[in-house]
Amino acid sequence: MQIFWLLLEIAAGEFEHRPTPKRREAWMLLLSTPYPKIKRDVLEQLADRLATETEQLGVALQQAIPKTLSRWQRQQLEVRAELLDSAELHGRLPVQRLLSAYVEQTDLEQGIEDSAFSRQQVEDRLQTIRAFVRFMASTRLPACDALDYLRQLQQQQRAQAADASRTANSGQSLNGVQLTSIHKSKGLEWHTVIIPGLNGHYFPYQPEGEFASPPSEESERRLLYVAITRARQQLHLIVPPPCQPRPDAASDTIARELPSRFETELNIANCQRLSRAIEQDNRSVTHMGATAPWLPEYCQKTGNDLQIREKQPPVQVATVASAPRAKRSSGKSHQSAGKATARVRHKTLGEGRVIQDKARYWVIHFDADNRPRTLDKSLAGPMLTWLTG
Repeated sequence: MQIFWLLLEIAAGEFEHRPTPKRREAWMLLLSTPYPKIKRDVLEQLADRLATETEQLGVALQQAIPKTLSRWQRQQLEVRAELLDSAELHGRLPVQRLLSAYVEQTDLEQGIEDSAFSRQQVEDRLQTIRAFVRFMASTRLPACDALDYLRQLQQQQRAQAADASRTANSGQSLNGVQLTSIHKSKGLEWHTVIIPGLNGHYFPYQPEGEFASPPSEESERRLLYVAITRARQQLHLIVPPPCQPRPDAASDTIARELPSRFETELNIANCQRLSRAIEQDNRSVTHMGATAPWLPEYCQKTGNDLQIREKQPPVQVATVASAPRAKRSSGKSHQSAGKATARVRHKTLGEGRVIQDKARYWVIHFDADNRPRTLDKSLAGPMLTWLTG
């Protein structure tokens, strides 16, 4: 994010106020973000030479580019010189145009992918950059005014943090929302906890890329357990709406629009029925599906003499009236014909049984679900592994 702040500083005409050592640091940031595959000592010599420049930064960089560099390397620096000209000379242009131009013309996202240590780190950084550009676009500010706006937000945040510290020291309750990661929340508790992104991409986390290794599913399950047990009174889980992903969506977007199998494993409806039965001191409760082996012992040890009645959910097979039937000819059939009743494993939803095989849809009852799901073949196909024929 430092590169964006520096661009906005240049657009605001404040670069000249930096002392020479700070200008050198700024030039190194500009020359190396993203890294242009030029030897670092060459970039450092450039930064030393340019540190005295306070205006016409793009022109200064153009004139300082060593002729010994390859044509491709010179082009990398020339692009940055043009972007510096845009920031310095056209400060009234919309801020998102300046930031987006830098991301696109320097190939910043590819640079992040090349320099990150893990796929998750890549995704975190890319999402941060994209979110920042979207946020700045929503302000509709010219580039020259954006830095002042961000500084005002910084001052507000510092004032709020100071108020929170004073309130905490006085023993009063705090008002506001605290943002934190699951790892940092270990050992802490709050009255209300909100967990966003409980979907098939993040729980368990599904990295992208040929050489990316997903984390242990059991460790991811334990991580979610840590998150949900931070709540004293209220827990809010933000899950995808019950809809089919868009046909043109990327694979990671599809995963974000699908539910997490951890959500299914939580079996929230049964938990709520059990909670109401305990609160109302009922003598029995209906449990949809098989009872977890630890549940009767839990009720006994907590002094709740509940009779648990198991009830198997009805199998409701959805039909798709508009789906055309596959044409069969010369002994050839649809690619998945004959696979009804087969066992499959879905990357997000786990294992299940194919109930119906339509021309465009599968109806699959996943083991962790109370009812079957209808999945579009073009979307679900890449995410399925066929276990039996």
